Amino acid sequence: MKPLITLLLLWALSSCVVVAPPPATPENMQFAVTVTGGEGSTPAGEGTDFDAPWALAMQFTAEREDWPVGVEIGFQFGSANGHTATENRDLDLTDFSFGATKQWTVIPHLSLVTGAGLRIANATLLGPGWIFDTELDDDYSIGYYVHAGAWWMFHESLGVGLDARYADGSDYRLLGESVDSASSQLLLGLRWAF
Repeated sequence: MKPLITLLLLWALSSCVVVAPPPATPENMQFAVTVTGGEGSTPAGEGTDFDAPWALAMQFTAEREDWPVGVEIGFQFGSANGHTATENRDLDLTDFSFGATKQWTVIPHLSLVTGAGLRIANATLLGPGWIFDTELDDDYSIGYYVHAGAWWMFHESLGVGLDARYADGSDYRLLGESVDSASSQLLLGLRWAF
């Protein structure tokens, strides 16, 4: 499964290079870096007993005035603690996303941002080890994500806001049990536009 994920990532990245329009002048481009964090929905499935996962995400967007939509690349890491004392298992969640985005300025300091695209996620089930937790199993999920956020730009290039995100894909298979890969999150963050 891992070689398939690697090939899909390489294909997605090479496709961007091939279909990219000619280089834009800095005056026509708008870039933004967004860092968000918060809590998501609890993983569901057979034999799952986890708290709601926390998540930390970073996203880079590029948009040009004459493009109908911009592009965004994101990475997210999260962890959910197991609350069954006899098993003491935790779940680490990693998420890579690539898609299209659009930003609108509603009023002078308020921007709305939406996006959607491909999501490749990984879940790693951890168990107790001697010093550090040990990996018991891991699996990948391929699917989609959508998000929408509102950002109050209190400075010319710096803002604070909320981003609501939903993602779904194929279920994880961990220790022979199915764990749902769907997640919904409401994240608080900072946005730096340049």
